[in-house]
Amino acid sequence: MMKNKYSLFAFFVTLSFLSSCFLTRYKPDALPLKRLEFGQGGGVTGVVKTYTLLSNGQVFVRSSSEPYYLELERVKARVFKKAWHSLDSLRFLKYDFYFPGNVYAFLRLSDEEVEQEIAWDPYGYRQPEEGFLKVYSELMQSVQKRPVRDTFYLAKAPESDE
Repeated sequence: MMKNKYSLFAFFVTLSFLSSCFLTRYKPDALPLKRLEFGQGGGVTGVVKTYTLLSNGQVFVRSSSEPYYLELERVKARVFKKAWHSLDSLRFLKYDFYFPGNVYAFLRLSDEEVEQEIAWDPYGYRQPEEGFLKVYSELMQSVQKRPVRDTFYLAKAPESDE
C-alpha cells in the first residue's frame, strides 16, 4: 500500500514538472529575452511585419500598422532550437551585415546578454551568407499559414507617420 502511495506521488510530481515545461504560455507584454525575430518591411507603405519565435514554440506576429499582436499556433520547439544552433554555428553574433534597401528582410537573435540583427534587401545585390538566408527561409516557412490562436491588443495604438 505504501509503495503505491509513493508511486502515485512520483507520478504527480513528474506530471506537474512536465506540464510546467510544456505549457508555459507567454503574452506579448512579457516575452522572455531569449527569442528569434524575423520578418520584412519597407516598400511604399513602410509597414514592418515581425514574427517572434520563442524557445517553447510560441509564435507571435505583429504588423507595425496594426494595434495588436497575433499569437499563431505553436511550432515544434525544435524549430527554435535548430535555428538557434544554426545561427550559433554560423557565428551570427560576430556577423556584421546591415544593408537594408527600400524593401528589406531581417533576422534578429536576442537573449539575456546580447542582441544581434542583420538586414538586407532581398532584391539587392548585397546578400548575407547562404547559411543565414537558409535559416531565414526555414523560419518563414515554419510560420506561414499557421492559424491564429489569439489576439492581444496593445495598450497604446502605434503612432503613424502622418
